[in-house]
Amino acid sequence: MNIAQKDLNDWRAFCGRLTSALCAAEGAIASGSIEQARELLWAAQDASSRMGMKLEIAGAVKPSTRCSSSHSPSRQWYALMLRDAWDAARQMESESGELEGASRLLRLLLKEVEEELYGD
Repeated sequence: MNIAQKDLNDWRAFCGRLTSALCAAEGAIASGSIEQARELLWAAQDASSRMGMKLEIAGAVKPSTRCSSSHSPSRQWYALMLRDAWDAARQMESESGELEGASRLLRLLLKEVEEELYGD
């Protein structure tokens, strides 16, 4: 198998970012900042899921293990799309100076779906 150097570099950079996020979550837990830790872990799960999808597109075989019985591919994709919509809504609100509106609703939906996928 021949893998482009750029892909190898991207995958290694991802591992570094994931390690940093997990270390930050560990620090948040140690300091009692559970909500911050949860946010960091959700971001790490999201990044890991995205990398897994990229690897599958490149030909990797998807493992059969799942976090829970509700961890279907369509539910996982739904969570990823909700996260993208939430990020876009936050950006839009930041640019326009609006208070939380759409982003808050999307975050609530995302939280519910991610809790079904990964537990709370």
